[in-house]
Amino acid sequence: MKLLKIFSSIRNARSPDIATPPVTAGVAKTNQLQQWAYSPFAFLPRKWEHVRSIDATTFKYYSLNDLLDMLSVVHPEVSLSLWQFLRVANTDIQFKAKNPDGTESKRAQRVLDEMVWKLNHPTDSTSFQRSQGIDKLSLQLLLNAMLRGAMGCELVLDANARMHSIVAFDTGTIYYKTDPKTKRIIPYQWQGLQGQNGYVSLDYPTIFIEAVDEAIDDPYGRNPLASVPAIVAFQLQVLSDLKAALHQVGYPRIHAKLLEEVIRNNAPDFVRMDPAKFTDWVMRIKSDIESQLQNLNPDDILVTTDALEMDLVGKGGTGQMIRTESVIQVIERSLAASLKTLGTILGRPDTSVGGERYAAELKIYSRGIESLQKNVERILERVFTMALNLEGIRGFVDVSFMPVDLRSDLQIVAEKQTLQDVIIAARLRGAISDLEETQLHRANLGLIGLPSDWQQLIEERKRREEQKGGIDIPRHGSPPAT
Repeated sequence: MKLLKIFSSIRNARSPDIATPPVTAGVAKTNQLQQWAYSPFAFLPRKWEHVRSIDATTFKYYSLNDLLDMLSVVHPEVSLSLWQFLRVANTDIQFKAKNPDGTESKRAQRVLDEMVWKLNHPTDSTSFQRSQGIDKLSLQLLLNAMLRGAMGCELVLDANARMHSIVAFDTGTIYYKTDPKTKRIIPYQWQGLQGQNGYVSLDYPTIFIEAVDEAIDDPYGRNPLASVPAIVAFQLQVLSDLKAALHQVGYPRIHAKLLEEVIRNNAPDFVRMDPAKFTDWVMRIKSDIESQLQNLNPDDILVTTDALEMDLVGKGGTGQMIRTESVIQVIERSLAASLKTLGTILGRPDTSVGGERYAAELKIYSRGIESLQKNVERILERVFTMALNLEGIRGFVDVSFMPVDLRSDLQIVAEKQTLQDVIIAARLRGAISDLEETQLHRANLGLIGLPSDWQQLIEERKRREEQKGGIDIPRHGSPPAT
């Protein structure tokens, strides 16, 4: 039997059958890998479903804002970083209404509480309404600050020129222009309206914008994640090259050697005597064997004649080893730096870092979160101050996030107790008054304002101390708030 017929019969026997079930997952099989593939993200959220997929080769076709929007939900590290940031940064918010002289105003506080309650509990309507609570508003502002480097919201008024709602908008659609007459910077928003070149002026007092780390000559702010696309593209390219290298040298591969003498002896006479026809004869057999071996399933039994010798490339551990730990570590550190986060938050803790250095890094990370919270506090203070003034109340609103604390509850309680002892000691030594002591204690407990009968509570405390025959001295040596 001719050798060509032998290989043809093997090929027909190995042809895939539609009725044959697929190979179970987990079985290693080496396939040809296209070197230019950069592991595209094939699944995008509904907002970007018209794009279908993105990869590193298409990054240049998108704006920074669009690219960050897509990477924030499809790239694992970027998505996890933003997820953890929003969970930690979006703490509870306190609203305090004060008089123009800085003292607390009970009347203004009641009106302010009603406005906050109205935002958290919108009135019933006959149409669909999206939730507009304070928690959601602060989360949108924080997310906008990270993805855009600025945040913006609008105070929506009702027919009576009172606050109806507060709506955040995408500051990535804002463009600034300097008025040649007044030299003021006026924000414009791209809305795509015909007849106005697509830009609409937002020069209204109810529009509020806060930029992150605003430079002197740049009102747009500094985008914290502007360096993410560069390192993500580099990461995808390295992982693609690593995947190709693993397919080439990381797994055993079949090596087939054709015995030219056997092929020549089995070739027809008219082929054997013509060098060109014999070369074509050998190349067709070689191509046929390559096709058969590439389409082998892991459980197939390979049966050949003595015209074909089979072996494994790199058998016995002689293959080249690939050491990529250092490269992957550099990528992970660069990605953490571009995301303004820690390796621990990304699930890659540095085991070589000691406890003191780790605590210092957490403190620095919390300080970065608090700096963005201050931007949110400023914009909410401006919004609610205007809303309070529209209610006919003079004064201003002080907004503050609850502290970002990454410690355990026991450590937090220990610090609160230590601070409480300091406040009591300051009052006993005449450094502060009874009113100031009460305010500090309630602030330490996270309470707003004074109780209506706070003076009576002070008198009751003094009577109890007189009955005991002395003043209760606060204990010292509270557990350290480490």
